[in-house]
Amino acid sequence: MDDIPLLVEYFIDRYAKKAGKNFSNITNKTLQLFQAYDWPGNIRELQNVIERAVILCDGETFYG
Repeated sequence: MDDIPLLVEYFIDRYAKKAGKNFSNITNKTLQLFQAYDWPGNIRELQNVIERAVILCDGETFYG
């Protein structure tokens, strides 16, 4: 669980570059939700959720 914020940041940067987007910040609520979830699908599930969220997000703030 301690690695979740680092992984979230990494995946957001990775997929934002692919999508041509730039997120300047992530809401605290979003990070808390990512940390609270059990992630039964492991890191691949986290990766897929973030990739989809990047596609759907507009603006400079990432909302997962």
